[in-house]
Amino acid sequence: MPLKAPPIGAPIERLLRDFADPLERELSKVNEAATAHWVLAGARLALRSAWEARGMSERLVSHAEASAESAEGNLETCIRTLFGALAARREAQDTAFPQKLSAAIAPRGEAQVREAKRLTDTLIAQEELPPEVVAATLTVAAAALALSTRLSALDAEEKLLAEAVMHESAAERAFRRSLREVAGLLSALDQHALGSSTVTVSPENGGFAQAPALPQAPPPPKRRPSGGSSKPKPEGHS
Repeated sequence: MPLKAPPIGAPIERLLRDFADPLERELSKVNEAATAHWVLAGARLALRSAWEARGMSERLVSHAEASAESAEGNLETCIRTLFGALAARREAQDTAFPQKLSAAIAPRGEAQVREAKRLTDTLIAQEELPPEVVAATLTVAAAALALSTRLSALDAEEKLLAEAVMHESAAERAFRRSLREVAGLLSALDQHALGSSTVTVSPENGGFAQAPALPQAPPPPKRRPSGGSSKPKPEGHS
């Protein structure tokens, strides 16, 4: 049962589809290869679980990124509204926005949260603000808190993704070690004990396929009886 090692850097999906799954199916048909079958089955299950967990983690990160981007866009809209509410209070507007609106909405991520906090702290310190400015300031503070919360969630998901990638890498190394172990177990089996079923590497896709059974050797010729002629006696003679 010759085994071909999967190429280094092959995607996990290919390792499972072209190597692990076909080989496990074929090993399950050979009673004498039960140990090799279970060694491979455990490694394949661990690799598939780690691969699926990493994929799920990537999707959660993408969702968290989209959520954070939405919150940041909402915060920028609130800051624009606050800037407009201060139009009638030029002195207060210049104090809160010393570099105008563009500088207040240019930061990204946590920097945008800090800029929003600076704006709200600056305006709260002022006295006798119009009700619309107070409302706009509170809205900016709430939007900044929402963005900060979603950025924290994104950071947590990214850390979980990093762990999932590490676990997937470890599972892949374990899977390759199991392939080598399986190769050793199979090489130790007596070829005659395997009967006509053998597992070979399919050259088309690098996977494993059931090889055709070897033809049986022809029976040995019958031995002639010792002494006398082997020719048949003519009819009419005793």
